[in-house]
Formats: sequence, structure tokens, C-alpha cells
Amino acid sequence: MSRAILPMSEVRYGPHTARITVPFSRSCCLSTPAGALLTESSLTTTPTDTHPLSRRASRLAHRVATGGWALKQRLPKWARSRAAARTGMVLVALAALNITAHLFDLDAKIVIPLGAALLAAAAWASGLRSRALGVHRDHARHGLRVALWCAGITAAVLAIALLIPQTAQFFHDNRYADASDVAMAALILIPLTTVIPEELAFRGVLDGALTEHLGERGAYIVGALAFGAWHVLTTGAMTSGNTGLATLLGTGPLAQVVSILGVVAATSVAGLGFIWLRRRTGSLLAPMGMHWALNGLAAIATRIATHPPF
Repeated sequence: MSRAILPMSEVRYGPHTARITVPFSRSCCLSTPAGALLTESSLTTTPTDTHPLSRRASRLAHRVATGGWALKQRLPKWARSRAAARTGMVLVALAALNITAHLFDLDAKIVIPLGAALLAAAAWASGLRSRALGVHRDHARHGLRVALWCAGITAAVLAIALLIPQTAQFFHDNRYADASDVAMAALILIPLTTVIPEELAFRGVLDGALTEHLGERGAYIVGALAFGAWHVLTTGAMTSGNTGLATLLGTGPLAQVVSILGVVAATSVAGLGFIWLRRRTGSLLAPMGMHWALNGLAAIATRIATHPPF
């Protein structure tokens, strides 16, 4: 089947430009220099002619940019199979890492960062590159700027919550009685053993694999649910010692089930937000900043609520 090459419409991806190749079968394929990865959120169209075929090419490119169906439609069968296999292996690897870190007599602070690093290395070897993993240097500055904004906004919200007695009670936690423990947790343990490994594994490797396999909409849904499920085994540690939650939910088996469901729901919603930040900036630094703010600044807020300095 012959195809008409239309130079009147182009797709821009940062510094890269791709031409639209429009076959008469109402689908399109995209080619870019230097193997640039094109995803739905990174595409915008610039029509340069009023020719009817040019307008048709622009409409097709807009569908690619907003829905992703044309990109997936043009993937050959072997590429779809490889993407599905990669996604399955990443999900299995994350489940195995979570079980190994929390159900065996191993130090999760070592197992999870090491496992995330090995997962990222395997993803790179399988073909996912820096843009797909969210670590390309072109997006680092914007990601860092958004991360700082996220930390500042979160700090303001936590400060307001601490001033309201009804919300301050949920920050009462005996795990952070010592100020040195809080500093160690907020500045070292949380960034190195939680934020960086989880963002690299979920918003980096998993999101890259899911986007190639399912498109952006599927990556949002599956990625958020997977992140919520990741926290099932740590729910006890997250809620133990919190007097506000114990007062609200109690301590029986039903309370444990409710707390697990609540943590999974909350972390799934947080996962959606982290994915959105990664999409908007193209960098893992933005969700890392927000993730650290929710965990690290919350630990500091817990210390302040439990042992007020004034």
C-alpha cells in the first residue's frame, strides 16, 4: 500500500522534530532523529500549510498527542510482545523485591535500594533509555524547580495542620521521640532508602515500561495501583505508634483491615500525583521532591506535634 509523505505538518519534541507519514489507511507512524522517544504528553503539532492533506495530518498527529492510539497501532507485533513481557517482568520483580525486603530476615534499607538499582540497570539493558526513565539531563533543571515548589507548598500545608488541634492529633507518633532520629530519618534514611529507590523503580522503570506497553492512560492506572499495593506489607509499620490513628480506628483485626485499605488508597492517589509530576516535567526530580516532602517533612512535623518546642 502506497503512502503519501506530507512535509507540511511536523511534530515537535523538545529539540527534536519528527515528520508525519500519513498512509491512506487513516493511521500514522512517526520517525525521529537520534532515536528520540515520543510519548503522548510530549507531542505538539505545528501545521505549516492549509492544504487539506496537511490539515488531515495535523488531526492525526493531534490524536497521537492526546490519545496515544496511533502510536500503539503502528507498533509491530514483536515490539508489542516485548513491551508486554518487559512490563510483566518489572511487576514481578517489584513484587519479589517487596516480599524479600519485608517478609524475610533482611534489612529493607539495603535490599530495596539495591533492588531498585538492579531493576534500573536491567531496564536500561532492555532498551529503556534516559528519557523513558525520567533521568535525562535536559529536564533536570525544570524538575528540580518543581520539586522545590512542591516541598515549599507541602511545608506550608503541614504547618497549618499542626496549628489545628483536630488534625495535629494525627501527627502524634512515638517513633520520633528523639530529635537526632528525626534528622537521620528526614535527611538520610527517607531520601536514600525510600524516595530515590521507589521513584526510580515506579516512576522510572515501571512507568517507562507501562507507557510503552499500555500508553499513558494505562500507565497512570496500573502504576498508581502498583504503588498502592507496594505499601500493603508496610502498613503496620506506618500506623504503629500513631495514637491519633489508634484512637480513630482502634486496634482490632477490623481496624487493621481498614488501615491497610486506607493506606493503599492514599498511596495510590499519591502515586497518581507523582506520575503527573513526572509527566509534566519529564524528570524524576519533581516526584522525588514531592515524595520526600510528604515523608521527610511529615517526620519533622511528627516530632514537633509529639514534643512541641514551645
